[in-house]
Parts: sequence; C-alpha cells; structure tokens
Amino acid sequence: MKRNYLKITLFLFILLNLSGCATLYNPATERNEFILISSATEKAIGKGAAAEYTKEYPLAQDQYLQARIRRVGERISKVSDRQDIEYQFSVVDNKELNALTLPGGYIYVNSGLMDVLNDDELAFVLAHEAG
Repeated sequence: MKRNYLKITLFLFILLNLSGCATLYNPATERNEFILISSATEKAIGKGAAAEYTKEYPLAQDQYLQARIRRVGERISKVSDRQDIEYQFSVVDNKELNALTLPGGYIYVNSGLMDVLNDDELAFVLAHEAG
C-alpha cells in the first residue's frame, strides 16, 4: 500500500512538472504563486468565452458608452499588475447593474450600470474587475 502511494505521488509530481505549470512572482501580492495555465492559454480561453457571452448579451450600440469605457479602462490597464494581457473593455446592452470579467482581460459592464456611474465610479468598478 505504501509503495503504491509513493508511485502515485511520484507520478503526480512528474506530471505537474511536465504540464507547463510555473511559479511566477505576483507584484500585487508580492509573493511567488503557482500558475496552472499560461497567459496565452488564458487569452485563448477568454476569447472563446467572450464570443459566447456576446452572443447571449450583445454589445451596446451606443458609441459614446463604448468610447467612455475604453477611455476609462485604458487608464486602469496602464497601471494594472497584469501587463501580460491586453484588456478589452466593452458595454453590453443590459439594464441590470452589473459588470463581468472573463479570462484574458475581457471586461464587460452593463449599460444600466454605465447610466448611473460617473467616470470615477466607473474607474473603481473597472479596477475591481481587472483585479
């Protein structure tokens, strides 16, 4: 029984080392953290999820709202600890007061929330979502 436990432990150790996992320094926490997927994999997952999300929740057609979220979002992305991804900020046509982040830097804010926030409050929401 003990011998099987050792074999399984050794197998898992080797598997984890060969799977592309890494320990990276996270400036936000000031610690090394175990990362299970690469940034490229995260972006690929996010791209697929974003396509599915925008099928169900289409982007708002109001170009003023889209320009506003991108302008405020650009300021947030410049100071983000995640400089390895390119953030994409968009407004979806939904009157609920909500925001959502998908892997790879896809950040969505509902048009209903955009209607009640000033730019400082919007920056707070975007910073929260980016974090």
